[in-house]
Amino acid sequence: MGFGVLTVACILLLNISWFSYTDALCAILLLWGLNKLRVFNRPMRGAFGFALGFLAIGVLELVSEGAALFGAENLFGDGAVAVNIARHLALQGTIIFSLLGVRSLALEVGIRRLASRCERTLVFPVLLALLCSVLELPVVAERTDVKTTAVIAGVTVLLFVAAQILHALTFFRANMSICMPEDVDMPEKPSRFKFVNDFRARADAKEKELTDYKIAKMREKRRKKK
Repeated sequence: MGFGVLTVACILLLNISWFSYTDALCAILLLWGLNKLRVFNRPMRGAFGFALGFLAIGVLELVSEGAALFGAENLFGDGAVAVNIARHLALQGTIIFSLLGVRSLALEVGIRRLASRCERTLVFPVLLALLCSVLELPVVAERTDVKTTAVIAGVTVLLFVAAQILHALTFFRANMSICMPEDVDMPEKPSRFKFVNDFRARADAKEKELTDYKIAKMREKRRKKK
């Protein structure tokens, strides 16, 4: 399920100290999850595009770190600021479009509470994209005293951590709430106890009615968009 992979990716993004070693892995997880979800709407396809950019930057970071282990200088040189800003924009762009995609799917299947959660959470990646990009600019460090810069950087880190936790929870809720077509007919291992199987059968029958309605509604809306 794509939402579950996105949840794991957001948790891995909490690695702030050694992000240059794990960005590529995070990007691969994001691409893996979004590859399953991009067929459903345009925001998911947009998120997939941003994740490709994030992967390219993650690979460059790994190459740079590997070269540093052998005594080479920073491969980015004067372009390090541009690379760092591109990283922030690619990552936050992926999150923004992923949340928009979840919101669209949630509205399609009538889960308005999840859609509202996505709308509220969107403020975090937008704010982080601006804050992180501005802090990377040399002119900010030149015109701001060390204490002020440290405070702003600390607040940004706390905001980033809180945002990733909220994003992970949002994708986890989507994973639990939105049933994708490929998950509908997955077989369940039977219990050794008959009464458990009977209870599951009754519960599955009720759930199948609701799921069939949601799936039919999603497919109908996708047909209209095409």
